[in-house]
Amino acid sequence: MLRISRQPSGEIVAGGVGGRGVWICAARDAAHETDLRAAVSRGLRGEVKREEVDLIEQARRAWVEK
Repeated sequence: MLRISRQPSGEIVAGGVGGRGVWICAARDAAHETDLRAAVSRGLRGEVKREEVDLIEQARRAWVEK
């Protein structure tokens, strides 16, 4: 599981940091961008931009490759 959080500044970051957060399954083969974006937006209680979803996907892939 990979924690995604929104900092008070509005920045979305991956990893075990404070702020409003959600957990996603890092081992997923491929997350559908629309589904991931909707789920993370709902969990963080705010819009997640497409660029932020790309960063989340990069963090997820890096986490799996560890």
